[in-house]
Amino acid sequence: MYQTWEELEDSIKNCQKCKLCRARQNIVFGVGNKNATVMFIGEGPGADEDRLGEPFVGRAGKLMNMAFKMVGINREDVYIANIVKCRPPQNRNPEDDESNACLNYLRNQVMLVKPKIIVLLGSVALKNILGKEYGITASRGKWIEKKGIMYMPTWHPAALLRDETKKVDFINDLQAVIEKHNEILVPAGCAHGYLVLEPSIVSYKCSEKFYGEYDGGIKWNDPDINVQWPLDKIDGIKNLILADKDKNLPSFKEFIEQYGAF
Repeated sequence: MYQTWEELEDSIKNCQKCKLCRARQNIVFGVGNKNATVMFIGEGPGADEDRLGEPFVGRAGKLMNMAFKMVGINREDVYIANIVKCRPPQNRNPEDDESNACLNYLRNQVMLVKPKIIVLLGSVALKNILGKEYGITASRGKWIEKKGIMYMPTWHPAALLRDETKKVDFINDLQAVIEKHNEILVPAGCAHGYLVLEPSIVSYKCSEKFYGEYDGGIKWNDPDINVQWPLDKIDGIKNLILADKDKNLPSFKEFIEQYGAF
């Protein structure tokens, strides 16, 4: 396993470990925050991904981006990769020899990112990561813990294009990911804690006093606990947020009582 991203990315540049290399335009390595708490794993690149060299940029990717926006996930805050880095012909599922040849690259990515949550997009990702005994229909929406990582299997976004009824499941699973993210990162003592991966959301620190600037996000004195409100909920308290930092501001309890938690 490589210890740096540079070494790993260099190691894959001219990969010819399986037959998928023969027709590829680009190796689709991965994209996003390399220190992300949440990682998404799909099956392999499609035609648009092969052309552009980035995962989930085609129709399925655009649908996933819309779902992210609906629940408050910022694509740049998560890390996205696939089981295989080269496009299978006609977008078929990767064959076992192809997946096995590529999996160590993915394992190395997981090792470097160190995510606490991994979302498995579809059957191919689920079976290659957790085992052939898992089925996506039975496992979807259920948390599975393995070696300190929480896994959420869900539908692949391409499945939503074929069956729109799966969109509700997909949104619910993403919301469960946000809730688990909140549970893992927010100490239990902050009952109103709510985390979302979205830069347009003002961030608060849960403590007795707070200070900060509206555009840059609000910081409470205690750095350990986050509470967040979307901007459309915050407009009514803009003057309070912009108040002089030396003035006596309300306690966290008073703030919650006056403005409520999202």
